[in-house]
Amino acid sequence: MKNKTCARHETREVAKASRKLKYLAICYGVTVLLFGTALVSAFSNSPFANSPFAGGWEFTGCINTTTLGNTTFDRFGVHSFNMDVDGDFVVAQGVYPAAFDRSGITIETSYPYYITRNMGSWITTEAPTYLDQYNVTLVNNASEVRVQYYYQWTIGMDVTIKTDAGSYYKPPSGYYDYGYSFEYLAENVVVLMNVASTPWTPAGVDGNWSVVGGWNGIMSASVVGLDYGLISEGATENYGHTIQNLNSLGSALNMYTSADAFDPVSFTDTIGLKGVPTSVDVEVGARLAAGADYHTDALGHWTDVAVRNVFVTYKLRIDVLSTLIWAMHLGHQGPLHPPDENNTTYQPQLTWWNEFWEGVRQFFYGMGFPTLMLVLALVAVVIVVLYLRGRRG
Repeated sequence: MKNKTCARHETREVAKASRKLKYLAICYGVTVLLFGTALVSAFSNSPFANSPFAGGWEFTGCINTTTLGNTTFDRFGVHSFNMDVDGDFVVAQGVYPAAFDRSGITIETSYPYYITRNMGSWITTEAPTYLDQYNVTLVNNASEVRVQYYYQWTIGMDVTIKTDAGSYYKPPSGYYDYGYSFEYLAENVVVLMNVASTPWTPAGVDGNWSVVGGWNGIMSASVVGLDYGLISEGATENYGHTIQNLNSLGSALNMYTSADAFDPVSFTDTIGLKGVPTSVDVEVGARLAAGADYHTDALGHWTDVAVRNVFVTYKLRIDVLSTLIWAMHLGHQGPLHPPDENNTTYQPQLTWWNEFWEGVRQFFYGMGFPTLMLVLALVAVVIVVLYLRGRRG
């Protein structure tokens, strides 16, 4: 009976412990879920979650800052940007329009692309070729040859600045000078375009040659293409627009750098050219104002208006100098050395019999060939004489 009671007590304790474990697991899971949800929510509201990404490949370009009049907007990393400094009159009805006469401005940029010179003009190409190339021999001796190749590439980028002027209507009940109007004031625009070289690390071989280093940097920026006019091509207007203060075709553009922009991009341990940056801000600008096509009533008030926005598009040329260092190792073989030999003549040990015949041989060799022949002839004569005498006796 006692054993059965103990067994039932142990069973209840096990069941109780199991329930506690389940409760703890549920509480832990809910806590983790709530914490994770809060973390995701916090991150989704973080400014890093929607930070601009310039994109691009080994050469990138994006808007850095845009200045409208005396107001500067930092928009690094974006490729399009719109801002109306004095606001939109439509969303502030009842306020006198003079506070909303500055048009909005839109900036658009392209990704970098290759350009090439053809019959005096710069055109887009899908088959890039370098504009110039030259070589510098760094090492040339019996054990190593190292050559640095320089290539000048031309890269294009487009920047478009255009007005985004809106029209508005002043009702007769609220304004003496009722009728349609629009954002007509000219806006001074300055755009700093950031262009940067972000190369991948080169590696490879070509026969006996291998890449052992390299570097590249931005040398210059200029205008090689310019287009401007009404956005609505062929449209008419009776209130003139403004397109002024443009960068001239062929003009060298201002380039600005930060302190760390001069640090070279080193593929291995190669030092870049001193004073040549890998990232610059290129400056372009314009003074723009929209025009309009309007109609009036008998009192001269505008009964309707069509805004004629304007644009200017710059085609930029960015010159990039890239280098590759090729090395061909010829080995470390030295010159020929004399063989290490010191042989002596072998002289075998002779017995008395061998010494006798060796003496005879040396005697006859010492006599010379004619004398030896004479001695042999005399010996032969003696033998013949002795032989003949023997027969007679």
